[in-house]
Order: sequence, then C-alpha cells, then structure tokens
Amino acid sequence: MTSIDINIAGETGRQVRLSVIDPAKAVLDRFGALMIAALEWQYRARERRQLLGLSDRALSDFGASRADSEHEGSKPFWR
Repeated sequence: MTSIDINIAGETGRQVRLSVIDPAKAVLDRFGALMIAALEWQYRARERRQLLGLSDRALSDFGASRADSEHEGSKPFWR
C-alpha cells in the first residue's frame, strides 16, 4: 500500500499516526468493488430467470412450488 505516514504529538504528548492512502489505489478499490457487485447482480438476475423457466415438476424435485418461484423471480436483481 502506498501511503504517507504523519506523526503528530497531541496535547497529551501521545503520538498519533495518520496514513493517507494513495488516491489512485482508493479509486481502483472502489471500482473493483463496483465490478464485483455488478457481476453478482448479473448472476442473480440470470438465476432468477432460470428459476422462472422451470416446470412445476422440476420445482417440486427440490421442494419448491410455482408460488415460491414467482416470489423469488419477481425480486429486483439488487436484492
């Protein structure tokens, strides 16, 4: 991690250490987190579309009903 360390002596004489993170690294970290969220949303939306496409027999194979499928499939991708 690229940082700048600053030592400050407070009024109590205690040393306080502050680190300033490289702004480019902070931007890349946030961009990475955004990309991960977007991929998770895409995966979730695809899974829900597939769930809605299953037959009643396929749903019953793992103990779900059409109502369960409709409830889960109608959720927005970000939930």
